[in-house]
Amino acid sequence: LSGVLESKRKIKTFFKEKNVITIYNGVDTEFFVPTTSDLREKYGLENSFIILGTANKWLSPIHKETLEFVTKGLPNDSILVIIGCTEEQKNGLPDNVLPLGYISNRDELRKMYSMADVFANCTREESLSLVNVEAQACGTPVVTYKNTGAQETVDNKCGFSVESGNAEELLNSVLKVKNIGKNKLTDNCCNWVRHNFDCYKNYKKYISLYETK
Repeated sequence: LSGVLESKRKIKTFFKEKNVITIYNGVDTEFFVPTTSDLREKYGLENSFIILGTANKWLSPIHKETLEFVTKGLPNDSILVIIGCTEEQKNGLPDNVLPLGYISNRDELRKMYSMADVFANCTREESLSLVNVEAQACGTPVVTYKNTGAQETVDNKCGFSVESGNAEELLNSVLKVKNIGKNKLTDNCCNWVRHNFDCYKNYKKYISLYETK
């Protein structure tokens, strides 16, 4: 058996001698920018610490325990705003959860990102997760699960990744952002996205790669 295992360890991919280049999908950093709005006043959240999330992640059955743990652990001045909710999903949620419907307008979406103090993404299956990138482009720190491509969207300085499924780590990182203060992280979030995920810069990388072949 040990000989078989040793043999398997020696198997090498045929890509091992190849030059691997990563070009990320990008977002429009000229559009997704910190944006002022009256959304806090509209929803009565002027003095609240706002955690933003999406219904397809937070309200899926697999995240039921995460939702319960996080909402019970939030301070009284904090609220979880969940966008993309159906009417059925809006029923029976904790008092510190504000469920909102779908947002199809890009301007409204960037206002929502900008309104939040932190974007919390409890995704377990992502190729990259551009919602994380869009939120940071709007100056809002992100806390995301550390699985698949999602962990590459944060630098663990202005946005943070935690072990997938670990609700306690997720909550602690959200509260870490609260203690630091969004304003101290906003510039770094925007710079991180502009450097790594600006769509126009990444388009040029494709052209440059094509021209070298």
